Amino acid sequence: MTRFIQRKYEAHMVVKQFEGGLVLPSVNVERHQTSGWAIQGTIVQGETMDWVESFEASHPLYGDIWGNFNSNVYAETEEAFQDFYTNHTPVPAEDVA
Repeated sequence: MTRFIQRKYEAHMVVKQFEGGLVLPSVNVERHQTSGWAIQGTIVQGETMDWVESFEASHPLYGDIWGNFNSNVYAETEEAFQDFYTNHTPVPAEDVA
């Protein structure tokens, strides 16, 4: 089971530390009209699905979020993290290998 631990650094940044492997499916890498997030990252090809480990994303309202769901994800605000995670939920790494 994947879980995350929240730590706040300064008033304007949120860091989520993930224990257990999560990855972002590669279909998330582009500008999404419905969510408003523009996502960039290097696509890794797997046997059953392609994914992105490290990514950067920007939203006109929420700001920036970046990182790797295998370790740390950084966001300008908690709202940015929650909106990104809701709209672009990562999947367990074992599901894409």
